[in-house]
Amino acid sequence: MKKMNFRLLAALVGALMLVFVSSCEKDEETPGVDYNPVLNDNFSYVVDGNNVVFTTTIPGNVWFSCEGVDYPTIDKTVTVFLANAGTYTFTCSTLGSGTTLTSDEFDVVIEQDDLSFLDEGVWKLLTGGQGHSKTWVLDINADGEVTNLWNAPVAYSGKDGDPYFYWDYILTDSTDQTHLNWSPKYSENTWLMPALDYGTMTFTANTQTLTTVRPVEDITSETGTVAIDLETMLMTLTGTTICRDLGRITDVEDWQHFRIYKITENSLSLGVKRVLDGGNPGPWVVVYNFVTKTYKDAYVPPEIIITDPVVDMSSVDLIGTWKFVKEVPINWFEFNNTVPLEWAFSNNWNGLADYEASSWAGYVTADTTNLVKQSLTFNADMTFSAIDSSVFDGPAVAKTGTYTYAPTATTGVITFDTYAKFQIGTTWMNAITNAVDWRVVKLEEDGSIWFGLQEAEAKYKAVHFKKVASPGKK
Repeated sequence: MKKMNFRLLAALVGALMLVFVSSCEKDEETPGVDYNPVLNDNFSYVVDGNNVVFTTTIPGNVWFSCEGVDYPTIDKTVTVFLANAGTYTFTCSTLGSGTTLTSDEFDVVIEQDDLSFLDEGVWKLLTGGQGHSKTWVLDINADGEVTNLWNAPVAYSGKDGDPYFYWDYILTDSTDQTHLNWSPKYSENTWLMPALDYGTMTFTANTQTLTTVRPVEDITSETGTVAIDLETMLMTLTGTTICRDLGRITDVEDWQHFRIYKITENSLSLGVKRVLDGGNPGPWVVVYNFVTKTYKDAYVPPEIIITDPVVDMSSVDLIGTWKFVKEVPINWFEFNNTVPLEWAFSNNWNGLADYEASSWAGYVTADTTNLVKQSLTFNADMTFSAIDSSVFDGPAVAKTGTYTYAPTATTGVITFDTYAKFQIGTTWMNAITNAVDWRVVKLEEDGSIWFGLQEAEAKYKAVHFKKVASPGKK
């Protein structure tokens, strides 16, 4: 085996270190280069029908702008589609040393219209297609009525610690509600906004414009342009804005950029970034819910006959010890006032991550340690024992008492004579035994039961338990 000469190796290493050090010193001494954008020098464009292809040799962040809309480059190029014939004024911008460098304005000429895009997808749903316009209204009126397409005229999208987490979220389909952390019912939360006529928004296809009438702001007619990035579903308005409530106007700094979360033939939801909440710091996404004026005017609320939750009680055996299902321990079970008229959970909570993503649930993974310490045991002699939240503060001491239970074929109601408090999380969510009757409102396939504590005629706070031991079994 050959041996390398030690002196030669030392000389080579020393030479390399000298080159490296001198190279580093040279880099440190070289100042940053600012590139002032100049047409046909370090950027250019080519018109191809209704597409304008911009290219640049400037490194780093570069974007082209027209009528308030920015088009950022990717790999030093971006293609902008301009549907209508006309002359468009653009600029090119880049980031210099702590400032934005912008080119002189330059004109791009489009010779012909290409409106085929209006007859499909988002534009078709929004405007009705070529030669048409479509008028939308907030889903509320002066009587406080909301259609069956939404729960309320507004909802909320965000995540604790990252309030704009779902700003870039693209829905998988029209039923996807992943982005919503709270979609309240207006009938139970009339504080959301006053029951008023908030005006109209008319989107006109061929001109890609929006005309709004906003009586609460004394706007009789205001027209602006509409641009939509169909990949990110970002809508940019210039010259006007959406119909909105007065209470949130100053909570939002940017009323020109909106996230299209959902659009169907008759429903539209637009998200906007809130920075304040009632004047106090409170970043979040507020989602405004609209319906077409035609749908709103024709809507007749269904006659609602509230029925009791129906459960097949034939397989329910209450006797034994029950513990919380820690992944989904609580929800609200309500009778829908829209089609389908049936009982359903209020919140899309299917696991711990969903609770943690909510801004108000107050239940996180760390809470499961205490949650599973609690238990509820029903005995055959009609006595019960509960290890409740008092176990958090010391050794387990059971609360004991008696209960009544008279199941029918479709339901079971439990009455307790002794107080026990089961705590879910560290805040306000709990279930108390003797404050109100418990009712079996839903039976899952795995045998776990949702016990409902009635809060209103059509609403139960539901806690989720599963039997972990039966008499004579461990």
